[in-house]
Amino acid sequence: PPGRQLKVLVLNHSRRWAANDPLEQWLDALCLLQTPQPPAPTGEVAIQRWQPHRAEHTLQTAWALLQSAHYQTRPADLMQLLDRPDQRLWLAQAADGVAGVLWALEEGGLRQAPAHVRGHLAAQRLRQLSGDDTWLQRRSLRITRIAVHPQRQGEGIGSALIEQLKAEADVDFLSVSCAAEPTLCAFWHKQGFRLIHRGEKPNRASGVPSALFVYDLRT
Repeated sequence: PPGRQLKVLVLNHSRRWAANDPLEQWLDALCLLQTPQPPAPTGEVAIQRWQPHRAEHTLQTAWALLQSAHYQTRPADLMQLLDRPDQRLWLAQAADGVAGVLWALEEGGLRQAPAHVRGHLAAQRLRQLSGDDTWLQRRSLRITRIAVHPQRQGEGIGSALIEQLKAEADVDFLSVSCAAEPTLCAFWHKQGFRLIHRGEKPNRASGVPSALFVYDLRT
């Protein structure tokens, strides 16, 4: 219309902050969002249980490894790592750093089997596949992430973490849901896990169908 001017604004950078904004830098540091990959630790490793809130000196290094092993990481994941009571973690600890991390979540152990249970991913999927509600009653651990420093991979550290989990887990079975890629499937088969289900549709985040593996601890 006459008398009005049109002003065009173009977004050239997908940023929520100004360049070098101190508040953004503070939040990134607080949530460990820009944690660099630590140097590769050297020497032998020992597998041990880890409680992040009691061993903060290892938190930054271990979290950097966990981020590197997963295509999606949010600040909420760090909050869960620090606060969730239903989790178990193991470290592959070398003399000069952390070589690997395993993060598992407790599932099942429910007296009743409601139609939808939040947070019991593997147990609920097994119930859906079999029609057997007892999958939600059985106690299990789902491996949500396992990470080994890139320069220490191929040394059996990941397998050692899983073997320690098997030895200490006082549950009925272990499970893991991962991308159905040949290398990952071969790794879990090597650990003695059985492929229970392979999805048909690609995962929205990874672009690859998911696979569900189970290891029975009662046999």
